[in-house]
Amino acid sequence: METRAIRLTLLGVLLGVAALLAWAFLSGPGHPIALLRVVDTAGNPIAGALIKPEGLRTKPGPYVSGWYGWRTDKSGVPNPPVKTDSQGYAPVPYPRYVFERIETGTLCLSVTALNAS
Repeated sequence: METRAIRLTLLGVLLGVAALLAWAFLSGPGHPIALLRVVDTAGNPIAGALIKPEGLRTKPGPYVSGWYGWRTDKSGVPNPPVKTDSQGYAPVPYPRYVFERIETGTLCLSVTALNAS
C-alpha cells in the first residue's frame, strides 16, 4: 500500500511538472512592449498625448538604413494610436522582427500633444 502511494505521488508530481512545462512553452513570450513617456520642455509629463506608430527600423546590420511600414497583417501586432496616462506614459506593443528574422531596432512614431504647456 505504501508503494502505491509513493507511485501515485510521483505520478502527480510528474504530471504537474509536465503541465507547467507545456504551459510555459505554449504561452511563450508575447510581443515586446515599449513604455514611452511624453514630457514637455521642462520635463513635466503630458497627459492625453496621442502616440501613433508609423514604422520600424532594424537593429544595426545590412538593412539598418531602411524604413519599413508597420505591417499588422504580417507581424500580428496592431498599431492603433495610444494616449498617455496622467504621468505621460503609454505602452506601445511592437513586432519583435521587422521581417523574417531581422529584429526591430527603432520605432518610428508621431506624437500629438494638444494641451502641452
